[in-house]
Amino acid sequence: MQTCKESPFLTGPLFFAATGQFNEAFTKLGDTHALILSMRGVPLIDASGLEVIHRLYEKIHKQGSTLMFAGVHENVRTMMERGGLVKLVGEENFFWSSDQAIVEAEKRGCYFCSSSLTLG
Repeated sequence: MQTCKESPFLTGPLFFAATGQFNEAFTKLGDTHALILSMRGVPLIDASGLEVIHRLYEKIHKQGSTLMFAGVHENVRTMMERGGLVKLVGEENFFWSSDQAIVEAEKRGCYFCSSSLTLG
């Protein structure tokens, strides 16, 4: 079964020490048209945190999927801008709330949801 969207909630600073757990959380990510990261619980991010998100973006992008962010704190957003992540991911993929991101993901449609399954 394919997933149409995932909405993990991140908590705590995204620093070097936490990047292993972050990577592990997404190792078995299945087919999805949008991955929404709720960042409301992430007050700080460092260069290794930016790098791990960058790698996740590359993985999602190769699948033809979209990485979206919700509830990014101002200082985290500033670091994401400085690191080029906002430009890479696209301003249109940042939202105030998870609800807004989910609504937008639904509007954009889902290849996995609309493709018909062949039973035989």
